[in-house]
Amino acid sequence: MQAEFVGQLINRRKAFPIRLRNTLAENYALRELADYRQDFVTETKAARAIRRTSEFVGTVKAGGGPAR
Repeated sequence: MQAEFVGQLINRRKAFPIRLRNTLAENYALRELADYRQDFVTETKAARAIRRTSEFVGTVKAGGGPAR
């Protein structure tokens, strides 16, 4: 799903800004780290993930827009 979103809606159709390209993959990697590894997720990393997610959801709700 991540690759399709990036490939189709960001790269091909330009429906969403390029800055959202890595959001899903970065947040998924952080979730895997938290769920399946012994390493801890720092407060800073969690805060960044929340900020990325808020921007992502807000942009999707707004309907995307031209790549910026």
